[in-house]
Amino acid sequence: MVTQLPYWNSVNDKKVETWPLALALPIITR
Repeated sequence: MVTQLPYWNSVNDKKVETWPLALALPIITR
């Protein structure tokens, strides 16, 4: 479990980075 924490942290960081982009794309492409 301890060795998998960095992996899950990186996944969460990617989700945090990609969600704003996914929400902003429809606004930019209008």
